[in-house]
Amino acid sequence: MNKLTELSNYWPELKKLAQSILKDEQLSDDILQESYIKAITKASQLKQTSSLLAWFKTIVRNAAYDTLRKKQREQKAKSTIDIETIAKQEEFEKQSCECLIQLIKELPDKDQAIITDYDIKQKPYEELSKHYKTSRNTLKVRLHRARKKLKRAADKTLQDKYSRRMPGV
Repeated sequence: MNKLTELSNYWPELKKLAQSILKDEQLSDDILQESYIKAITKASQLKQTSSLLAWFKTIVRNAAYDTLRKKQREQKAKSTIDIETIAKQEEFEKQSCECLIQLIKELPDKDQAIITDYDIKQKPYEELSKHYKTSRNTLKVRLHRARKKLKRAADKTLQDKYSRRMPGV
């Protein structure tokens, strides 16, 4: 057991070993501590104390590679989840856009036109004022009213959709 205390003399060298694998100083410190605990519990398995340093380096190296592999698996799992989340979000956005376009088509023609021109085609107020032969303020009021109609239609659609799924609501 007193031979294990001599390992502290090699701590900087062992830390460099762990850092060269993990590229993370704090994680390297954790690995060294875990490895030291493991060495203490497995000290009885060491046959030749002359090979103590080599044996301990092996423990540190293996622990560092195990940690590295675990970290890589976690990152891969996280990136897979991110890809799935992005795919679901893109699908949701596509369905939302399709639904919104359908709701816009159900509005009266003048409301459809103003929402399409301003919100979808992003034409400026000045251009739309000339096109619709109306003042900027009147245009803003018409756009506000058209959006309110669109919101009511969307609310009604959602209410109808979810009341069918949840009877009694």
